[in-house]
Amino acid sequence: MFLQFPRTRITRLRITNSLSFASGSTPDFSFTSSSAIDPSYATKVAIYQGGITNTFLTVIPGINANVLENPAFTQPIISNSAGGNIEESYFEENTPTRQYNVSAMNLTDNLIITAFSTTSLPLDCQLKVSLSPTEGFTDLINLSPFNGSIDTIIYVKPACNVVPMWCHGTIMQTSTGAIPDTINVNIENLYYQHCAPIAGLGNVTGVAGSKVHVPFMVTNFNNISVARYYIDFDPAVLSLDSIKNINLNGGIPDYYVCYNCPSPHNCCFDATLYVFFNITSIDPSMSRLFIEIYSEFGVMVEEGENLF
Repeated sequence: MFLQFPRTRITRLRITNSLSFASGSTPDFSFTSSSAIDPSYATKVAIYQGGITNTFLTVIPGINANVLENPAFTQPIISNSAGGNIEESYFEENTPTRQYNVSAMNLTDNLIITAFSTTSLPLDCQLKVSLSPTEGFTDLINLSPFNGSIDTIIYVKPACNVVPMWCHGTIMQTSTGAIPDTINVNIENLYYQHCAPIAGLGNVTGVAGSKVHVPFMVTNFNNISVARYYIDFDPAVLSLDSIKNINLNGGIPDYYVCYNCPSPHNCCFDATLYVFFNITSIDPSMSRLFIEIYSEFGVMVEEGENLF
């Protein structure tokens, strides 16, 4: 009996299970053909027939020996048409369903697709996946391959049906022996039914080198969910020191205010209310201060009072 790795004969067998042999005995070996896992080439076993004991005898399959073979291992591969990233920003009354195509080949086991949510606002806007664009959205999909392959559309959407919202998470696609396929997901819908009113700045005078407070005045600021403002200024004349004393619902802690924050789920941590701002240079004579407010519930500023 011999094991053959392409064109190489070896005379030592490695037995991985516990076996007992009687002293002086010559036990028979058996071989079960199945898909190899490692190494990545075929493995052959020749079992001589008819009591042949000369193991250096040339093997003639079907005549003097029975030759069995494990096929070469082929790496399972999983891929997605989204390029590993789904980034969508909507301004619509209803958040659309996003889709991508998942392809897999050489599978020896089911394909598992799992949606993980990192951050969502409101909290029930968790990331979900489905095989249908209109129903069946869930955290996990289990797909059986056909002849080792899968090629199908996966639909993605947040579980909630409210606006404004955002959802940040990951879709993981795995199968036995395959390198996991990951899709990062960021979906936001900034549509709001309660539009923030127009605001204005108070008139102030100041001395060069001193700090001045510029009041940010609003009217009819009631039951507001999303507000976006910007202020242009000459950076050669002015610079921003801070934004404090935000007067939403009578005042919120300063640690709810995030500076230089491109997206709230990256740098703010309260689950219900965010105020964040950052400064962008438009040109050498103009900088733009962006101020954004997001709230899971409607907020307000008392009439006659400033926003900050």
